[in-house]
Amino acid sequence: EMSLQTRSAPAWDEQAKIYKLWMITSVRQGSEPDPNFGGVTYAESTDGVHWTKPIQRQREYHGSRENNFLEFETNSMENALYHAEDPDPTRRYKGLLGALGRRPAASPDGIHWQRLDVPEIPSGDESNLSYDRANGTFIATLKTDGPYGRVHGIWTSKDFKTWTNTNVIFHADENDQRLAVTNIRARLADATLQQPVY
Repeated sequence: EMSLQTRSAPAWDEQAKIYKLWMITSVRQGSEPDPNFGGVTYAESTDGVHWTKPIQRQREYHGSRENNFLEFETNSMENALYHAEDPDPTRRYKGLLGALGRRPAASPDGIHWQRLDVPEIPSGDESNLSYDRANGTFIATLKTDGPYGRVHGIWTSKDFKTWTNTNVIFHADENDQRLAVTNIRARLADATLQQPVY
């Protein structure tokens, strides 16, 4: 492994009594990055501290399936969660797939995923998915463009099929732009801090 990223909090599977976690992983070929391979890997833990990476045998890498990669394409599993209340056991795990645009997916175990036949939700790069149990609402914050660059919009769903854009957006404003210049100059002028490396 060269790097690991995650866009999901560990999900506690109440029936299996384990935490499950999905990561975006890039790999090395020898000592060099392998630009032709990467994707979603899976890990689990009984205590949230000690993690194992069970062999999944879903994707072949250098002639072997003895790895913990899931079969989705690179950077596909952006967000995942466990939804214990779903009466359909094949949909207890829910996730948003795709680095550009989010495609809702479901799984019985968090390992074998199927895309749902529902429209893609517009987004790019970063996103977050959570479930409000008290209100029975899925909440996705999805990256889009705003007046000062990256912003996050909020979409909601009651059934994980139909998504509504709430038109609530978190973004920088003119004051943030002014303060950013002041903060950057102060940071660069502080000799006690490590200077940025380019």
